[in-house]
Amino acid sequence: MEDKYTEPGPQKREYIRLQQVIPAAYNLIDDLKSLALSRKIEAVITDISAGGVRIEIDDLDKTWAGGLYSGAIKLGVEIRLPALAKPVQALARVVWLNKGPLQTETGKVRYILGLEFKDITSVSEDIIRDYIIRHYLKD
Repeated sequence: MEDKYTEPGPQKREYIRLQQVIPAAYNLIDDLKSLALSRKIEAVITDISAGGVRIEIDDLDKTWAGGLYSGAIKLGVEIRLPALAKPVQALARVVWLNKGPLQTETGKVRYILGLEFKDITSVSEDIIRDYIIRHYLKD
């Protein structure tokens, strides 16, 4: 997949990354109140590591932007890795956010978010790491 977007600032990679389209879902969570602010919304991950993901979402509610940037609003992420019966789940914070292109088929604006996992089990981290390693070993 051609990488059309760049993250601002210096790259501080701690984990090996895989650029691959992976189905996902997310919901927004008020970190202070531990309260879900949205229903589960479908999304697409385009880059994954054991430490976080780059996720593409449609039509971000502008009223949540401040909370996303400050970390007061987190994303509950469900990662649907191929060949796994259950999705991997994590709580993540927004590290960066870019407005992407208008989607002609839907008429919605696509947003690209860089997420860092803040709460993920070591088992889930290992599942992601193993998935990435298996992918590189089979190529």
